[in-house]
Amino acid sequence: MSQKAAVIVPASKRCSHCGLRNFADTNQCRRCKSDLSLSLTVAKNEEQMPDNPNEFGRSKVSYAVICTAGLALLVSLVFFYMKQDQPPTPVAVTEASVAQVAVPQAEQPQEQPAQHNFRSEEAAREVLAELKRFQGATESSMGYDEYDEMLVHVTAVLDKAVPALTPSDRNFALEVEAAVRDYTAAGNWWKTTIRNSSVFSDADRIERTQPIWNSAKTHVDNAEKMLAR
Repeated sequence: MSQKAAVIVPASKRCSHCGLRNFADTNQCRRCKSDLSLSLTVAKNEEQMPDNPNEFGRSKVSYAVICTAGLALLVSLVFFYMKQDQPPTPVAVTEASVAQVAVPQAEQPQEQPAQHNFRSEEAAREVLAELKRFQGATESSMGYDEYDEMLVHVTAVLDKAVPALTPSDRNFALEVEAAVRDYTAAGNWWKTTIRNSSVFSDADRIERTQPIWNSAKTHVDNAEKMLAR
């Protein structure tokens, strides 16, 4: 008795598009008219998928971690070599320049106290000589223009000499400054009498200027005594 091989025919075919089950001998879905032969291909792909989807996910995560680490290492190397080739910053160059300039300045010779005292004494003697010459001129006949010109010269000499004086010469400086103020006040009064000649006479001028000149002479004498010590 001959036996025939049994042929297993699927009971139905499931459409991969709409999910409808069709008869096994049907090649087209009754609902969406899709080709049912594609269902077999999808089924085969599903069979080839790994049984444990977690293993597939872990493999993808491991691959991403490796790629990220490699990229980070590459970026670090690029920044390292770029930093090696960079020139020094302007701040560093400026600090180095300041350090180089500071050395010569520290090595500059400073004025010795003896030299400073000599300059101070020379300036004081020059001021005193001008004041004594001016005082002598006030005791003789002179016009206002000559008086004003000498006063301007004495004031300029004093302004130039005062910065050179030492603190010990403070009293000397105060005396000569007081003398110049007296000479200036006498000159202002003299100018007033000239502008108002109809009101003031020469006697009025002398009566007012002479006491001021005497006060100026007292300050000059005091300055001379201080310088002689």
